Amino acid sequence: MTLATLLLLGSDGFGRGPLGIASVLTLAAAACIARDAVGAHWPSDVLAGELLAGPVRRAALFARAYHEPAVQWHFHVPSFSVYRERETPARPPLPGELAIARADHLAADAPVEVLFRERGVLHVRRKPD
Repeated sequence: MTLATLLLLGSDGFGRGPLGIASVLTLAAAACIARDAVGAHWPSDVLAGELLAGPVRRAALFARAYHEPAVQWHFHVPSFSVYRERETPARPPLPGELAIARADHLAADAPVEVLFRERGVLHVRRKPD
Protein backbone atom coordinates (compact mmCIF):
# COMPACT_ATOMS: atom_id res chain seq x y z
CA MET A 1 0.00 0.00 0.00
CA THR A 2 1.38 3.41 -0.85
CA LEU A 3 1.56 6.34 1.54
CA ALA A 4 -1.14 8.10 -0.48
CA THR A 5 -3.45 5.10 -0.07
CA LEU A 6 -2.80 4.98 3.65
CA LEU A 7 -3.54 8.68 3.93
CA LEU A 8 -6.79 8.28 2.01
CA LEU A 9 -7.91 5.31 4.08
CA GLY A 10 -6.91 6.80 7.39
CA SER A 11 -7.76 10.45 7.10
CA ASP A 12 -10.11 12.93 5.54
CA GLY A 13 -7.12 14.91 4.30
CA PHE A 14 -7.04 17.15 7.32
CA GLY A 15 -5.59 14.66 9.81
CA ARG A 16 -9.00 13.55 11.05
CA GLY A 17 -10.68 10.22 10.50
CA PRO A 18 -10.62 6.65 11.83
CA LEU A 19 -6.82 6.91 12.03
CA GLY A 20 -5.07 10.13 12.94
CA ILE A 21 -2.28 11.48 10.78
CA ALA A 22 0.33 10.28 13.31
CA SER A 23 -1.04 6.74 13.09
CA VAL A 24 -1.06 6.81 9.30
CA LEU A 25 2.53 8.07 9.17
CA THR A 26 3.59 5.45 11.71
CA LEU A 27 1.98 2.71 9.59
CA ALA A 28 3.64 4.04 6.45
CA ALA A 29 7.05 4.17 8.12
CA ALA A 30 6.62 0.64 9.47
CA ALA A 31 5.64 -0.60 6.01
CA CYS A 32 8.73 1.00 4.47
CA ILE A 33 11.02 -0.44 7.14
CA ALA A 34 9.49 -3.90 6.71
CA ARG A 35 9.79 -3.66 2.93
CA ASP A 36 13.45 -2.67 3.15
CA ALA A 37 14.20 -5.35 5.76
CA VAL A 38 13.03 -8.16 3.51
CA GLY A 39 14.22 -6.60 0.27
CA ALA A 40 10.70 -6.46 -1.15
CA HIS A 41 9.55 -3.82 -3.58
CA TRP A 42 6.24 -2.18 -4.18
CA PRO A 43 4.71 -3.27 -7.49
CA SER A 44 5.04 0.30 -8.73
CA ASP A 45 8.80 0.25 -7.93
CA VAL A 46 9.25 -2.93 -9.94
CA LEU A 47 7.20 -1.59 -12.85
CA ALA A 48 9.04 1.73 -12.94
CA GLY A 49 12.39 -0.05 -12.77
CA GLU A 50 11.41 -2.37 -15.61
CA LEU A 51 10.17 0.48 -17.79
CA LEU A 52 13.33 2.51 -17.28
CA ALA A 53 16.08 -0.08 -16.95
CA GLY A 54 14.62 -3.13 -18.71
CA PRO A 55 15.58 -2.15 -22.27
CA VAL A 56 19.13 -1.21 -21.19
CA ARG A 57 19.50 -4.49 -19.29
CA ARG A 58 18.26 -6.53 -22.25
CA ALA A 59 20.51 -4.61 -24.66
CA ALA A 60 23.49 -5.36 -22.42
CA LEU A 61 22.60 -9.05 -22.20
CA PHE A 62 22.27 -9.09 -25.99
CA ALA A 63 25.67 -7.35 -26.29
CA ARG A 64 27.37 -10.06 -24.22
CA ALA A 65 27.18 -12.34 -27.26
CA TYR A 66 29.49 -9.94 -29.12
CA HIS A 67 33.02 -10.26 -27.79
CA GLU A 68 33.98 -6.86 -29.14
CA PRO A 69 34.47 -3.44 -27.57
CA ALA A 70 31.37 -1.30 -27.27
CA VAL A 71 30.84 2.34 -26.35
CA GLN A 72 28.07 4.56 -25.02
CA TRP A 73 27.16 6.96 -27.82
CA HIS A 74 25.36 10.11 -26.59
CA PHE A 75 23.77 7.92 -23.92
CA HIS A 76 25.26 7.65 -20.42
CA VAL A 77 23.99 4.44 -18.82
CA PRO A 78 26.53 2.91 -16.40
CA SER A 79 24.20 -0.05 -15.82
CA PHE A 80 24.93 -1.18 -19.39
CA SER A 81 28.53 -1.92 -18.34
CA VAL A 82 27.33 -3.69 -15.21
CA TYR A 83 24.91 -5.98 -17.03
CA ARG A 84 27.33 -6.49 -19.93
CA GLU A 85 30.14 -7.23 -17.45
CA ARG A 86 32.61 -5.18 -19.50
CA GLU A 87 33.78 -1.59 -19.52
CA THR A 88 31.85 0.62 -21.92
CA PRO A 89 33.45 4.05 -22.41
CA ALA A 90 31.36 7.08 -23.33
CA ARG A 91 32.48 8.29 -26.77
CA PRO A 92 31.42 8.09 -30.43
CA PRO A 93 32.05 4.67 -31.98
CA LEU A 94 34.78 4.13 -34.52
CA PRO A 95 33.77 2.55 -37.86
CA GLY A 96 32.87 -1.10 -37.25
CA GLU A 97 32.53 -0.60 -33.48
CA LEU A 98 29.46 -1.44 -31.38
CA ALA A 99 27.56 1.17 -29.38
CA ILE A 100 24.53 1.61 -27.18
CA ALA A 101 22.55 4.68 -28.14
CA ARG A 102 19.15 6.31 -27.82
CA ALA A 103 17.08 6.36 -30.98
CA ASP A 104 16.12 10.00 -30.44
CA HIS A 105 19.80 11.01 -30.17
CA LEU A 106 20.85 9.52 -33.51
CA ALA A 107 20.36 11.31 -36.79
CA ALA A 108 17.98 9.61 -39.19
CA ASP A 109 20.85 9.13 -41.63
CA ALA A 110 23.38 7.92 -39.02
CA PRO A 111 25.70 5.33 -40.57
CA VAL A 112 24.70 2.43 -38.33
CA GLU A 113 23.35 -1.10 -38.52
CA VAL A 114 20.75 -1.64 -35.80
CA LEU A 115 21.34 -4.95 -34.02
CA PHE A 116 18.88 -4.48 -31.12
CA ARG A 117 15.98 -2.07 -30.59
CA GLU A 118 13.63 -1.77 -27.66
CA ARG A 119 11.69 1.29 -26.49
CA GLY A 120 14.19 3.75 -27.88
CA VAL A 121 17.31 1.90 -26.74
CA LEU A 122 19.53 0.77 -29.61
CA HIS A 123 22.54 -1.49 -29.86
CA VAL A 124 24.22 -0.56 -33.12
CA ARG A 125 27.31 -1.17 -35.19
CA ARG A 126 28.76 1.86 -36.92
CA LYS A 127 29.18 1.23 -40.64
CA PRO A 128 32.59 1.73 -42.22
CA ASP A 129 33.10 5.16 -43.76
